[in-house]
Amino acid sequence: CVLLRLQLRFLRFKAPNPNPHPTINEQRRTINDQRSTINEAGQPDSGKNSGVELILEGQANKVPWKTVQQGIASPAVTNIMHDIEPHYTWRDYYRSEQDERSPFYGRVYDEFTFSQRIYNYFIHPQWDAFGSQTLYMKILYTDYDKGVAIFEMLGEWNDCLQNDIMFLKREVVDELLRQGIDKYILICENVLNFHGDDDDYYAEWHEDVAERGGWICFLNLLDHVRQEMEDTRLQAYVHFGPHFQHLSWRTQTPRALVKTVEGLLQSQVRQLPW
Repeated sequence: CVLLRLQLRFLRFKAPNPNPHPTINEQRRTINDQRSTINEAGQPDSGKNSGVELILEGQANKVPWKTVQQGIASPAVTNIMHDIEPHYTWRDYYRSEQDERSPFYGRVYDEFTFSQRIYNYFIHPQWDAFGSQTLYMKILYTDYDKGVAIFEMLGEWNDCLQNDIMFLKREVVDELLRQGIDKYILICENVLNFHGDDDDYYAEWHEDVAERGGWICFLNLLDHVRQEMEDTRLQAYVHFGPHFQHLSWRTQTPRALVKTVEGLLQSQVRQLPW
């Protein structure tokens, strides 16, 4: 009996893991166990790391752990880039690859082949490339009657080296402007870094929509990304900041999210350019 128990115990510890790739929730629980010293305010005890370190091309960037605890930060903070899928529960409302007026009409997605990457990280094949080497997107919803589009973004937004705003404006936004879209909601919780440069394309985008009564809004920016955008003075052209943080948008329908953002815009005190 003793020998049998030892053999069973050995097998229990040596049995292969049927799921070698843990789910996002499993990895979050693991990280949470490792961060058990964090207090209720979301701050670690003295001497501990102040955030989850993201490694992109050798650069460590801190994402406040409080945002992970609250479920606001995206799964990107656990470095599982290939598991970050564009929001899919709105696919019953809209699919960009089936919309003849979409810049991504006709695209075919291979669910079994990972070919696109951000630096050394493969990303989920459902993301759409639009010219940038480090920034990808998905048009989650478009309402041509209301003139509104919702984008979800992923990656590093680099205007300094890659001029990503040029690709976004010329390859996507200009196409939608010609279709009457003048209100843009960009969900940016998976934008891990921002490197600003000239604001010419943002100014042009703002002028294009403002003359039609439209607007541009960035939701759920990471703190360091928001700070970089403020340093680049994008608040003169784009709505973002405290009013547009920590929105639980996944639990809403697309139209409900648009109404939520419109309500926030009406109550917001517009920041003036310096």
